[in-house]
Amino acid sequence: MTPFNIVEKVEELLYHSAFTESKIHLQLFKKYINDDEIYKDRIEKYLSITLIIINDEKYTELEYVLIVISLDLLLFDEILNIDEKKMLVMRVLDIIDFENNGEIGKLKFIVIQEFLITYRLFYNEQLFNLGLDSLKNFEILNELSNVVDHYTNILRNEDQSIVKLLDTPRKFYNQKKKYFEDKYSIEKEKSITTGYINDSINDNYEEEHLKELKKIWLATAKISIHDFIDIGVNNHIWDEDYRIISKRGNLYGSGKSLLSSLSIALKNYAIPEIIDYKIVGSAFCKAFNIKNNENTKEKYKAFSSGNPEIIKEFKRLYKI
Repeated sequence: MTPFNIVEKVEELLYHSAFTESKIHLQLFKKYINDDEIYKDRIEKYLSITLIIINDEKYTELEYVLIVISLDLLLFDEILNIDEKKMLVMRVLDIIDFENNGEIGKLKFIVIQEFLITYRLFYNEQLFNLGLDSLKNFEILNELSNVVDHYTNILRNEDQSIVKLLDTPRKFYNQKKKYFEDKYSIEKEKSITTGYINDSINDNYEEEHLKELKKIWLATAKISIHDFIDIGVNNHIWDEDYRIISKRGNLYGSGKSLLSSLSIALKNYAIPEIIDYKIVGSAFCKAFNIKNNENTKEKYKAFSSGNPEIIKEFKRLYKI
């Protein structure tokens, strides 16, 4: 299902036995919430009111929306842990805010879809795990950007709500495209001056170290990953080889204590608010040359929390 066929596909799904008989959408929400009382209070008590009729079939307005959202829950079922699943669904229910408003308008549905689109982008390996060929990466993203622009022009006079759904992927593709365009220009200039056509050793070094961090970097981040790195270098937190030079007792601390506080400060600004701390820990440790004891059972446990004072300093530094 895409933004371009969502109406037809939803109508097909509404008649599918998985939803009409098995109620798989409600099962997924109950599984994600993992709390019977919250499920009853936030979902179950609304399932018998506010009926809408689609092709002579009756549905509650809430259930209609839950069916569409459940498609994303299926996607994330094997990706998110128990706590992340609950946080994801609670965020969606907060956007719906059915209790206070008594209805789910088109605007709310769009906000929910934009929120979920961002999640889809986080876990799309094809886009976050691009290779080292900058020109090829640029061409891939340029093609994706052209597809979005093509459908935007077609739909511009039809339905602005669907066009709005394309804003997030368009911004993501264009940002990534600009990055690889600039990177290729630098590589090309280096090849002319040095006689080498392949990536320089430094480029490969950077690509390898930042690979995991780039995977979790928000498409809608308020700062690029390279500006983020440069600010750290300019403030003597780490050097140009991504080695932490800030010492224990300094303003930003050191080691994992520094990185865990930094990662929490960046949540919902540059990295997802809802994400497994182990994924964050692995990405930041890899980027900043922090070695882990492989015999340690919870080697990324430090990333589940942070130092409030250091978090505050990082938020001040990055103007969060």
